[in-house]
Parts: sequence; structure tokens; C-alpha cells
Amino acid sequence: MGTQVDHFTIPSVLKACGQSSVEMLGREIHGFALKGGLDSDAFVCNALIKMYSECGRLELARLAFDVMCERYVVSWSTMINGYVRNRGFGEALEVIREMHCLQVKPSEVAMMSMVGLFADIADVKMAKAMHCYVVRNSTNEKLVVPVTTALVDMYVKCGNLGYARRLFDGLAEKTVVSWTAMIAGCICCNEVEEGGETFQENAGGEKVS
Repeated sequence: MGTQVDHFTIPSVLKACGQSSVEMLGREIHGFALKGGLDSDAFVCNALIKMYSECGRLELARLAFDVMCERYVVSWSTMINGYVRNRGFGEALEVIREMHCLQVKPSEVAMMSMVGLFADIADVKMAKAMHCYVVRNSTNEKLVVPVTTALVDMYVKCGNLGYARRLFDGLAEKTVVSWTAMIAGCICCNEVEEGGETFQENAGGEKVS
């Protein structure tokens, strides 16, 4: 592979392997990283976790995660995303619990992954617990729009349109994604009339970013 391969090049190659689900090449790159002493680099480790997750090899993704000398927030987020992507909800919950026990403060991306997990589980009690967790770990006094929109979607999928509506109405700035989540939520919860009214409210000229 030449002498120019480093901890910046390897993640790029691993990303391509994951996107194309070319596991064998990804494993060869992993072996090269081991021989070159690059396996302890955070960029390389995170890329390995993502690559193996995208190839459906969660046991290898978890191994790459477990052997990390130091895990950054993006490492936790990548592992959670990997489990959620492959519908390993129980394992994702375990990672979240471990993250909480170690007092690792999640990033916005990590929190959105967690909210997405609880949306797929569709348990309103757990959804409310997740909501509290997000509020406690938010760096802003008010939740940012993408996280709030994810919470709206989570509550909708849990069948609690009331909570979703309150969060949506509290948004100072509504994006196209926010409006879409709320309108689709109304329809999914068989509140077609409310969905139509929300659509009309959006079409009526409220500023959307």
C-alpha cells in the first residue's frame, strides 16, 4: 500500500468498504492497521466500528470498540448507531447504560441515535425516560431543533401524539423536517384532520428554514 498510508487514509478506505459492504477488503485493511500499529488510533478504530457495522458484523464492530484504549463520544455514538442500524436494540440499550454509568456526556449526534432507538422500540415509558435523559445532557437551555424533531418522531411512533404536539409547538424555529415529522405523525396516529390543519398552517406562510 506504500509509505503514504496513515491514520487519515485508512479511515477513508474503510468508509468506502463499509458503504459497499466489502467486508473482506475491510478486514485486510484492519490487518494492515494492526501491523502498522495504527489500530490504537481513534480515527481508525471509529472507522473500523462503522465499517463492520455497515457490513452487518456487529461482533467485530463491538470487538473493535471494546479494545479501544480511550473512547471518545463519537466512538460511543458510532457503536450505538451500528446496533440501531442492525436492529440490535437490546445491545444498543446496554451501550447507553454503560455510557451513563461511566458519566460520558453524549453529543447531539449520539442523543439523536438514542432517540431513534427508542422510537423503534415504541415504548412510551422508555421514551419519556429518554426525553429526560436528553434534557439533562443537553448543553443548551433549549433543545436544538434536530434533537427536538427526533423526539417528536419518537413520541409519534410510541403513539403519544399529545407529547409530540407539545414539543413541536414549542419549537421557536421549525424546519421542513419538523413539519414533515408532525404532519406524518398526525396521519400515522389516525388524526387526519389535525394533520391537514398542520399542513395548512405550514402552507399558510409560517417561515420554514
